[in-house]
Amino acid sequence: MTRDTLEWQDIVHLARRHGRLVALVCVTCVIISVVVALNIPKKFKAKAVITIQASYFRQPLVDDFVPGVSDPSEQSAQRQALLRLALSDDFLDQLGDRYRVFRYSADHPLRVMEREMFLNRIEYYSVAPTTFTISVVAPAAEQSFQMTRDVFQRILEVLRRARLRSLVGSREAIHAQVQALSLALQGVSSPAAAL
Repeated sequence: MTRDTLEWQDIVHLARRHGRLVALVCVTCVIISVVVALNIPKKFKAKAVITIQASYFRQPLVDDFVPGVSDPSEQSAQRQALLRLALSDDFLDQLGDRYRVFRYSADHPLRVMEREMFLNRIEYYSVAPTTFTISVVAPAAEQSFQMTRDVFQRILEVLRRARLRSLVGSREAIHAQVQALSLALQGVSSPAAAL
């Protein structure tokens, strides 16, 4: 008759019999873990949070007459597009050169690969429909903070410019509409004056 299950006495007997081997394996694993942990390069991540409200996409005076973008998924896509626009290749080159991230010159073919790797270190993701977290991973805490600050300021600048361009476009459209209405009213008022 054979037994297929281990009992506690069998486990204790095996541990006593191979105790040195078990202890050696445990100590070796701990030593390897400590050595690996000490030799892995440190990485730091600084985070910033930006909120792009739905009112950013509204046009004053125009929304009452012309339907704007009110679909939340469309606004979310526009927010993502603005963030991608802020992280252009030129900006990445400037940022990478400022913090000495790149090894190759701007005209070198491997610069494209370095730029892509650098872009992967810049994370932005949505934590709410209108809120995004922006972070940059760097080998030093101060560098991570400064790079995150620069990326955040760049995003704010792109948002401001896009909003200003949108408002100026709306103003010019309203101005053109007012001029057209003025000319139409002048044509209507002159026959009335003749009566």
